[in-house]
Amino acid sequence: MTAHSDPTDRFMRPRLGGRWARAFAPLAERLFRALVEDEALGAGLCVVRRGEVVVDIFGGFADRARTRPWGRDSLVCLFSAGKPVAAVLALQAVAAGEASLATPLGALWAPAQGTPAAELTLAELLAHRSGYPAFPEGALTFEALADAPKALHALLAQAPAWAPGTAHGYHPRSYGTLLETWLLAATGEGVGPRLERYAAAQGLELAFGLSDSQRARCVSLVPGSPQRLPPGVDADFLTALATPGSLTARAFGAPKAPRGYAGLPSFQQAVLPAMNLHGTAQGLAKAYAGFLTDAPGLGPALWETALAPRSQGFDPVLRRETAFGLGFMRPTAQTPLGLGPRSFGHPGAGGTLAFADPDAGVAFALAVNRQVPGAIASSPLGQALVETLTHCL
Repeated sequence: MTAHSDPTDRFMRPRLGGRWARAFAPLAERLFRALVEDEALGAGLCVVRRGEVVVDIFGGFADRARTRPWGRDSLVCLFSAGKPVAAVLALQAVAAGEASLATPLGALWAPAQGTPAAELTLAELLAHRSGYPAFPEGALTFEALADAPKALHALLAQAPAWAPGTAHGYHPRSYGTLLETWLLAATGEGVGPRLERYAAAQGLELAFGLSDSQRARCVSLVPGSPQRLPPGVDADFLTALATPGSLTARAFGAPKAPRGYAGLPSFQQAVLPAMNLHGTAQGLAKAYAGFLTDAPGLGPALWETALAPRSQGFDPVLRRETAFGLGFMRPTAQTPLGLGPRSFGHPGAGGTLAFADPDAGVAFALAVNRQVPGAIASSPLGQALVETLTHCL
C-alpha cells in the first residue's frame, strides 16, 4: 500500500491522505485531480476487494472557506446512501423473528387502520411502493420529521399518489418515516440503537443520530452552483424538482427544510433513516463489504429476497426508469449503478455513492461535501471513479 498522511499542506492546497494498493493508484490520481481542479471541495473514497481494503483515501477541505482539511476521521452526511443500511437493520429484525416482511402496518400501528396504508407491508415500503412518496405541503415542520409516528399521521392524512403496493416511486423522505414507525411498532426499537450496536460490532464509523463529539467532526456541506452544472446531471428531474406542486417537488421539498439544515444540531442529532446517516467513506464501504459476506446474519434466502428487483419501471418521482429491491437500488439502462447487473447500492444527495458487486467482490463508497444538483444515480465524479475502478480490476 502507498501512503500519504497529510490531506493539506501549509499553504492549504488540496492534498490527498490515506493509502492505496499499487494496482488501484489510478483511483487516487483521479480523486486528487478532482480536488486540484476544484471538481470536488473535499472527499473520501474507500474500496474493499474480497475483504481487503485496497483504497482508503481522503482529502481536500471540510469547509467552504478552505480553512479545515478533510481528515481521516471527518464525518459527512451520507443522505440517502443510508437507506439500504436502515433496510438491513429492519431485515435483521425479520431474520431474528422479531418482525415479518408480510405483516401489514395496520396490524402493528392502530392509526393506520381505516386508511389505504392499512395493508402496507414492510416489503412494500422498503421497495418504495407505499403510494406515499410526498408529505402534504404545510402539514408539519421539517423538525417534526424526527418524530416518525407524528410525521406518519401527517403523511397518511392525504390520499395516496397510487394505491399502496400497486406501483412504485422513490420516497426521498417518507421512506424513513414509514420504516422507523413500522420498526418501532413491530419491535419497540428503531434504527438508531440498532445501528449503534451493529456498527460497534463491525467496527464501522456510521451513525443515525450524532453525539456532540461526533458533530464536532462533521464537515460542512456546500451547495453546488447551478451555473457550474457538469454534464450528466438529469435535466428532466431538475425541471420537475423546480415545478411547484409536482410530485417530485413535493417528495423532495415537503416539509420545507431551513437553509443549511444539514449543519443544524437538530438535524444531526435526529434519527432520520431516509436522509441523515453520517459516517466515513471507509465505514460505508466496509458495511457493503460485510453485506457481501452476510455480516448482518440475514441468511441466503433473505438476502436473495432483499436484492431481487421488486419494483422496476418508470419512476414518477425521479422521472426515469428505476429498480429497487428491499431498500437497495438496482441498476437499469437509465439508472446505471456499480460495475454490472448484479451490483446493488444507493446514491446519496449531491454525489455520495455506495455499492457492492458480488461478481467482482468489490465494495465502493464515495463521500463528498460539495453537492451536485441533479445527480441521481451518481455524480459525474462518481461515474468517473467507477469507470476508473473497472480498469483497476
